[in-house]
Amino acid sequence: MNFYLILAIMKHNYTTPKNIKRTPLLGCLSLLLLSIAPITLAQTPVISGFTNLTYEERADATPIAPSVTITNGSNYTDSYIEMEIDQATTTETLGLLTVTTPSIITGEVSIVGTQLFLGNGTEAKQIGQIHNIHNGQNGEKLRLNFYSALTNSQFTDGFGTDIPGWTVNNTQIYPTSPTLHETLFPRTQGNILVKTGTENPYTMTRPEQYSYETDANYIVTGQLAEGQSQRGGIVGNSNGTGTPIFSTLIVNEPGATGGRALRLFSNGWIITPNPTPSRYASAFGPEVYSEPFTAFQGDELALDWRASGSGDDYEVYGYLINTATAERTLLFYSRGGTKTWTTSTGIIPANGNYQFHFINGSFDRTGGYLIGAEFFIDNIRILSAEGVTDAVATLVARKVTYENTSCTPELSRSITLTARSSSNTTAAASNTVNITLRNCVPVLSTILDVTSCEGTAILPIPFTIFDGETSAENLQITATSSNTILLPNANLLLEGIGENRSITPTPISGEYGTTTITLTVTDTEGGITIRTFLVHVPENNLTTSTGNTTAISNGDSVIIDADVEVLTSANVFTTEVQISEGFATGDVLTYLGTLPYGVTQNYAAASGTLSFTGALTSIQLQSIFSEVRFQTSSASTTNRTIAFRVQDAPCGPMAAEKTVEVLLSSVPILSNLPNNITNCVQTTDAIPFLLTDALIPTEAIVLTASSSNTYVVSNDNILFGGSGENRSLTVTPSQSGNTTITITATNTFGNSTSANITISFEDTLAPSLAALENQMVSTNIGDCSYTQPNTNWDASFTDNCSATASYILTGATQGSGITLEGVAFEQGETNVLWIVTDTAGNTTTASFTVFVEDTEVPILSTIENIELDVTDDSNVYTHNGTHWDAEFSDNCQATAAYILSGNTIGTGTTLDGVVFRIGTTTVTWKAIDTQGNVASSSFTVTINSVLGSNDNQTDFNGITLFPNPATQTITIHNPNFIAIENVTIYDVLGRLVLHQNTKETIGNSNINLQTLSAEVYMVVLESEGKQLVVRLVKR
Repeated sequence: MNFYLILAIMKHNYTTPKNIKRTPLLGCLSLLLLSIAPITLAQTPVISGFTNLTYEERADATPIAPSVTITNGSNYTDSYIEMEIDQATTTETLGLLTVTTPSIITGEVSIVGTQLFLGNGTEAKQIGQIHNIHNGQNGEKLRLNFYSALTNSQFTDGFGTDIPGWTVNNTQIYPTSPTLHETLFPRTQGNILVKTGTENPYTMTRPEQYSYETDANYIVTGQLAEGQSQRGGIVGNSNGTGTPIFSTLIVNEPGATGGRALRLFSNGWIITPNPTPSRYASAFGPEVYSEPFTAFQGDELALDWRASGSGDDYEVYGYLINTATAERTLLFYSRGGTKTWTTSTGIIPANGNYQFHFINGSFDRTGGYLIGAEFFIDNIRILSAEGVTDAVATLVARKVTYENTSCTPELSRSITLTARSSSNTTAAASNTVNITLRNCVPVLSTILDVTSCEGTAILPIPFTIFDGETSAENLQITATSSNTILLPNANLLLEGIGENRSITPTPISGEYGTTTITLTVTDTEGGITIRTFLVHVPENNLTTSTGNTTAISNGDSVIIDADVEVLTSANVFTTEVQISEGFATGDVLTYLGTLPYGVTQNYAAASGTLSFTGALTSIQLQSIFSEVRFQTSSASTTNRTIAFRVQDAPCGPMAAEKTVEVLLSSVPILSNLPNNITNCVQTTDAIPFLLTDALIPTEAIVLTASSSNTYVVSNDNILFGGSGENRSLTVTPSQSGNTTITITATNTFGNSTSANITISFEDTLAPSLAALENQMVSTNIGDCSYTQPNTNWDASFTDNCSATASYILTGATQGSGITLEGVAFEQGETNVLWIVTDTAGNTTTASFTVFVEDTEVPILSTIENIELDVTDDSNVYTHNGTHWDAEFSDNCQATAAYILSGNTIGTGTTLDGVVFRIGTTTVTWKAIDTQGNVASSSFTVTINSVLGSNDNQTDFNGITLFPNPATQTITIHNPNFIAIENVTIYDVLGRLVLHQNTKETIGNSNINLQTLSAEVYMVVLESEGKQLVVRLVKR
């Protein structure tokens, strides 16, 4: 029957240390659907063909199992094969047949360095490597592990804080952003402690509940509320003092595969500045990163780990990082009290380079402020997806070699081959290596080359001899020289007894050169060993060329002897050049070249000695001597004798001399010139300098000058001033830029001296312009603009060089110029922009605003009050003409309009054609300019209505109204006592303005008119169905 399993992580049945529990990796490295063949019982490997071997003493490495075959083991992934020599000695080696490049041929095994590869037709994949301790060297057994461990994966290299292959960070780790929190601590509940006394820089919301490996689905009582800002830090150990402990060490660990493991440890006490420490929080640190390693898609990971808390809980993370993409995969996460040794496994998702990242942490589950944990890691391995079959194990075993370098080996050696399959079944087989003896040649120690002075015996040169089969006393030693003229064979003295011997060569006096000395040692069986070394007898020599050197006083320096020759057999350290005879004050020796590293020079002016200290070869010293210069300012014409000396030559001091003839002359001297100056782009001030000459009057010296940049300064714009020794230079530029002015002084000897001064004609400093305030002014009287009477508004500026100012006007006033004095500013807002520009074009600007307002009121004529009578029945007056219109003027521009109030209401700009009603109308003229300044003038127009002939007539038997016109009251005169029922008054528009019932009144009656305005009204009297209408004028 077949079984089909769906696995999140593929697992092999690995060999694990004692008490180790296997767990799958968290974070899916890959998801595989595997069809599993019918389950069968584990099979034991079978080894055959491991036959005996004959090996010749001290021969090259020989394959030890060329015909071996391993069968029946099926799979050896995460296991090994090994060979071990019974009672091995340090002269024996188990090695492998290696190549420089692995083969990609399908099924072919290649060994490169310490790594094992298997070809699959397209590439060679690593399937294993040589154990880093059991490496077959110096008699050690050879184990071939079928997994690709990264550097120091079992932590057998180094110890304590020495952790090769791993990067350690022994500090507290905490997130500084939500992104970093999700990257490093995605499954941590609650708060993460930060460093002592600091605020966590963001507010963390507790993530959703996870199922923890040890304590499933729990939330600790008293845990901080979701979203609460985190505070707190770690200090000290369990008593809350000192500093927190974070350490990473390789330690002895009984449960580890190789007896060692990597231990990450922390211990501390939770504190916070104010007000209460953050209990129930997690703290992390230290952390480690492995060196990057290469893995292939489908390769399987396996590692062992355990952890425990210190009173509370541990909290640990394991990651795999793709170093190319920085993609981080969570291998495992666990939080709890104790975790015993556990093996976690997983699958590499794609070809690439990876590294491991492990983080130790602890959780204050009890809320008691104490935190701490330890986290152990061991036996990390990467298992090839190719699979190590019987055939692969066979090919690997056939590449094992044997070598023995002993001169007295055992004649028979027993070697055991062990094959261990993935199912922990083991097979072993042994063979015998029969060693054929051969003579061991003598051993002769190496002798270094020596150097000797001519005719001087060299001190005895020691050496040793040894032979494993012949005693030292019975070994024959001979010595020969390849150059018998320099060193005859008879001058090679061999001395000593036993293994300690010596040779003393003595070269022939007066001979130089090199010879090869050959030492030959022969044992009683004819075995020969030969060593050679060289004896050098150099010719030490120091010579100068023939003839004298000529120098001119106050002239240029001269090389004393460019052809000096130096020959030394070894480095020299103390050399000098000295003016040994004729020395005068003003004489100088100089070397201007570059000295070799570690060599220094010093000139003693009082003795005229130039010395060199430091290791110099003969070539270097000859180069230095041939460039030493002599110069003098002295008027002495005595010849100088210059001595070249080598005081510590290998075969004694050496010296040679050279004569320098000095001719009387002088050279002008230019002094006190500045090296560099910076000037505005304008003529410089006079630049002073001194001109002197030891022999020639300064008036006879010719001064010339040239400019390196004639675009900036032409030669014609360089002028000299002054007299005698005190001279000056004035330079005028054509534009900005840099130039070097070369001044040359030439005396009557024809000797010249030049001096340079570099001038930068530039100005990078902008002018300084005082700030200007905005101005608000009124127009000039009688004018619609304002004229600035003075320069108070002009720019006030300074500049390190010189500058000019100009303005630009925009807005109500347009224009430009250099002064605002006399400028007429139009009514409104004008922006004034001052621009100050220096000679280098640097510009500074400042602006202000001039507000010109018109505060001058228009001038408006006055008109006398007018009164007119009208007698027609229209009761209105229509005005003809413009003589009642306002006459006005303004400094700018204005308009006039009237407002009518009183009996006539209206507005307009001319009274021509205006109809005035009876009564008084007030005419108010207003002249308004563009700024809103207003002038007003008023007069009244009174229209009187004069009664016509019918206004006081009546049909009501003598009833009349008086007075008419009236002011306060009118009287209805009723002499016949007619019954008047109602009195009604209407204005000219027909509106009822007054009604009075007079039905009860007999005879005359009075009507009060005080509430009526002055105008014409119609009075209607009613009696017995009849009406009498009388026009009434109210004044």
